[in-house]
Amino acid sequence: MRLPARQSHDLRYNTVHVPAPGHYLIAAGVTNDPSIPKVADDLRLVTEYFTRELNYTQALPELVDSPTSDGFRKSLSAWFRAPERHPDDRIVLYFSGHGELDPQDNAHYLILSDSDPEDLPGSAFETSLLAKIPFAGQARTLM
Repeated sequence: MRLPARQSHDLRYNTVHVPAPGHYLIAAGVTNDPSIPKVADDLRLVTEYFTRELNYTQALPELVDSPTSDGFRKSLSAWFRAPERHPDDRIVLYFSGHGELDPQDNAHYLILSDSDPEDLPGSAFETSLLAKIPFAGQARTLM
């Protein structure tokens, strides 16, 4: 019995590109606060360790140098919603700076370069958003 010849197909033109999962470090900090003078050194050391020793890719490098609250939120939101994100990406978010609990609403906030300690809900970054923003996109693992 003779079997039919095997057919080969060039699938290069019929495939959808799905990005491979990556390992990313998002390091952010408030380097312009004189009460915490070692933030820049801290961020440099963390970034060097993750990128050189653990082969992570630094994402959003503009957040290293005193982002505003709105800039921080918008940058994270856009990055996590980008089509390049993969459900198996491993993402480390590292923040060097102050945080504060607001007694009025019992919410925790990151104090960014333009935050007003007298108006945390209106000027700081509410940390509960870190449980929402990454997962609005495809991310599933945030450390």
